[in-house]
Amino acid sequence: MSARTTAKTTARVIGDALVLDLGTADTRSVWRCSMEKLAHAGFGVKVKNKKHLLVITTSEKEEEIAAFSAKEEAEKALGIITDAFMAHRSSKDPRAPFYKRAWFYILLFLILMFVFFSFGKPPRDAEIQTRADAPRGSVTQPRQQGGQQMPVRPGVPVPADQIFGD
Repeated sequence: MSARTTAKTTARVIGDALVLDLGTADTRSVWRCSMEKLAHAGFGVKVKNKKHLLVITTSEKEEEIAAFSAKEEAEKALGIITDAFMAHRSSKDPRAPFYKRAWFYILLFLILMFVFFSFGKPPRDAEIQTRADAPRGSVTQPRQQGGQQMPVRPGVPVPADQIFGD
């Protein structure tokens, strides 16, 4: 088995550069270009002198990257470059996961504060709470006046002597 059959074309984004290892090209080579320059460039395959050339086209010029003897190898290399380039672009998606956004923590804080203040207050005194919860006009506690019990109604003033006795 020769080194030619085990060689392959790979493309990786390292730092801010696209690095190509063109192992299946006629002349094995490594090519590197800044991702900033590739933002306005295009890759393609052209035929010249029975060779299939992998080229990069910018607004300024067209540069030959590598020559391939088989069209399939050149197209495969183009696909590998495109996959690496697109994987890098999609990994730089500006939308962070929801738990990494500030609004998520602000909303969580507000919900927790609402729950704490809504359910966190115990009644001050059980008897006061019972009186406050009783509907208007209901009897809350009987009182005695001259041997007979008279109901105490909320909001109606009662002299202290009647409640505590003489």
